[in-house]
Amino acid sequence: MRRWSSRIGAAALAAVVATPGSAEIAIVDAHIGQGDLWVTGQADEPETEIVLDDSFTSRTDASGKFQFRIAYHPATCMVLVKTQRQSRAVAVANCGQRGPPGEPGPPGPGAGPVGAAAPATPPAPGPAADVACAPKSPLYAADNGFKVWVIRRGNLAPGGAEPRIVLQVNIDGSTATTHGPDFARMSTGGAPAQLERQSGGRIAWEGKLGPLPGTIEIVSEGSGGVVSTLRFKECGTPPKGRAAGAAGAEPPPRTPQGDPRADTPRSFPIPQGVFQ
Repeated sequence: MRRWSSRIGAAALAAVVATPGSAEIAIVDAHIGQGDLWVTGQADEPETEIVLDDSFTSRTDASGKFQFRIAYHPATCMVLVKTQRQSRAVAVANCGQRGPPGEPGPPGPGAGPVGAAAPATPPAPGPAADVACAPKSPLYAADNGFKVWVIRRGNLAPGGAEPRIVLQVNIDGSTATTHGPDFARMSTGGAPAQLERQSGGRIAWEGKLGPLPGTIEIVSEGSGGVVSTLRFKECGTPPKGRAAGAAGAEPPPRTPQGDPRADTPRSFPIPQGVFQ
């Protein structure tokens, strides 16, 4: 009876040792570092597959050691490591646990009801024509304090050439012009009559001064580079002076009889340096 009892006890002890629940997975380290999740440890199952969170697979070596280094951040800062025989839950250090969802924020710009079509994006604005002073005149000024009153606007069409915009301006009571293909490429000129003689064309003046842009660029005739930027300041009345009549018209030049300079066009010079 004693031998029989001893055999039963030995068999029972062997059964306990062989039970799957008695196996172990020892964790040496589990942390977030260098942008990765690191989990290292050892299982009592050498040369076997080991899985982390049912998504990442590694294999133990001959001594049962294993390591995971993966770009993964567990939402609960807990991972499950398991083999076919056993499993182990592991807490991860240096890990920020995801918090509960917060209250919904306000709708963003242009957001409408769910399912509604997004509003159409408005077209980009075109060139500004936001200066309308008629019957007064717009005043433009450069950063250096130079001021120009625009009296009237027209188009110059010399023979065979592209029409150009012409602005008759008042500078400290003197009449001059600026002209160019557009308001970003305007050149300085003399009085209207002088510009007509030099170009061989005629200026077709508009009946009234229409809208103008907020900025007029004056360029160098040689290089075409911008030498001055004139910005709109206010609507008002320009100063009266030489060749600045009520309608801005230039009076005909008065030349003495028999003067050999009769064919030389008279102009009102723009003060030197004003467009610098």
